[in-house]
Amino acid sequence: MKIKLYSSEDLNFVEFSFSSDHDGFDALGKRSRYVHSAVFSLFQDAFEHTDPDFEYYKTSSFSGQDSIKLRNHLVDQLTRIRRIESPEGLEAYALKQVAGIDFLNEIKSSNPNWRISWENLRDQIKHVVDELIEFVDFCIDEEHIFWVKGY
Repeated sequence: MKIKLYSSEDLNFVEFSFSSDHDGFDALGKRSRYVHSAVFSLFQDAFEHTDPDFEYYKTSSFSGQDSIKLRNHLVDQLTRIRRIESPEGLEAYALKQVAGIDFLNEIKSSNPNWRISWENLRDQIKHVVDELIEFVDFCIDEEHIFWVKGY
């Protein structure tokens, strides 16, 4: 826990939201959902593969075909996560992601005995990706724009 004043550069989360065509991105709105940036690092490449111009700190939008591509990349990540069968497998999965070392460092510092509860960690990650897929599916079905912004 940080007991100090800090600037926006020290924020450490990713925001997901949606809007219709005429509405823009509503930062920190009621519809938004958030994930710690270290967790996002585990599936960030799904966003980068969908949009090669994706930048973590820039507000990015996905609609139409891009939403479908993003969904497919997230499903691929979910399949990989479901195949994890050991703490070593979880560590190997994280290290294969571009910024996955951030996740491992966070886990090791907050829970030094993470290897004991690795299955719980894997299941929590699966749940986050499942929820993201549902969020993207909603945007596809309702023809909304899916927004992503890192802080």
